[in-house]
Amino acid sequence: MRVDARVQFISDADWMTCAAPLDMPSLRGKPCYAGLDLSQTTDMSALVLYWPHDGSVAPFFWLPEEGLLDRDRKEGGHYRAWRDAGLLETTPGKAINFKAIIHRLAEIRARYDLVTVAYDRAFIKSFNARCEEEGVRLPLKEYGQGFVSMSPAVQLLEAAVLDRKIHHGAHPILRWQLSNVAVELDSAANRKLSKKRAIGHIDGVVSLLMALAIAEQPQPAIDIAALIG
Repeated sequence: MRVDARVQFISDADWMTCAAPLDMPSLRGKPCYAGLDLSQTTDMSALVLYWPHDGSVAPFFWLPEEGLLDRDRKEGGHYRAWRDAGLLETTPGKAINFKAIIHRLAEIRARYDLVTVAYDRAFIKSFNARCEEEGVRLPLKEYGQGFVSMSPAVQLLEAAVLDRKIHHGAHPILRWQLSNVAVELDSAANRKLSKKRAIGHIDGVVSLLMALAIAEQPQPAIDIAALIG
């Protein structure tokens, strides 16, 4: 039987020791791996890029444009400030629009050596259909969200932070989401992040875990768009 618990993950102090700024121009041509956590209708979607050669971590976040003021009021957040600072991308209307995410990924692939995009299977069918409509093909690879898949990823992130082998530029949304994390244990002490027990969005942290894990064991990606095309 599973045992659920609120377990300390990574402290803010440890996280901020890895806050060195990113040098994005220097990353061109270097292999990078991504984790993509898509959302339903009004929730946040996240993409995190990871360059294993130097530990650079670059996150991207999306929300629908309409409703940001209500989110700030209800959640005590800083969504409009993050948007105005260029830290949060918004899509027109009240519902998340995968088109903006697809175009951003296409730009990233054109600029950097994007090897694999690991994804959670939720909402991927809609995403792939939109990719086909936009004529964009991406190196997508499914990454499981269960204890067996996610526990090694949790360990990878912990070790990378404690050994200061990553640097994330102190991105405020990713920092905030890390503070929201709740870790779930099973009876064998395997760990994964629990969205149900989290106290707020954790999409960026989930994306980072997938990116780290897929970079650790890179495999040829399956171009799903090509298969269904």
